[in-house]
Amino acid sequence: MFDLFIGLGSNLGDRDRNIRDAIARLSDHDLVDFVALSQFYETEPVNAVGHPMYINAAAKFSSILSPREFMEFAERVERDLGRDSKGNYDPRTVDIDLLLYGTDIVSDEDLIVPHPLLHEREFVLRPMMDIAPEAIHPLLEMSIKELFDALAR
Repeated sequence: MFDLFIGLGSNLGDRDRNIRDAIARLSDHDLVDFVALSQFYETEPVNAVGHPMYINAAAKFSSILSPREFMEFAERVERDLGRDSKGNYDPRTVDIDLLLYGTDIVSDEDLIVPHPLLHEREFVLRPMMDIAPEAIHPLLEMSIKELFDALAR
């Protein structure tokens, strides 16, 4: 089993419920085990003026799925919960990003792990601090706490 971390966001509808529904649906997979969920944080939208506020969270799972298999499943969950586009800054019922997958490094055209902006986003690092401050970014070789502290400077 590999430990993996995801970031979740929602800024449409019942934002808390959308995140909880995403966690429940991800946990329904026979090869995905839920481990931990951060607090929920209300944040400003990035690169979008006039959009509703987000609720952001992070979650830890264990799985034997590959990073690609997990993301394909997560994208199905997004669609099932009403997400109709990916890769833009439109408002969304739920957004699921694969942040870390064990110590794996993936650099494909449509999947990059660790998430390429993980270390630049407070709305990702703050919830990660709740559940995995000691988790190591395999490319930067820094813990989530170190990345969070560096961003705060």
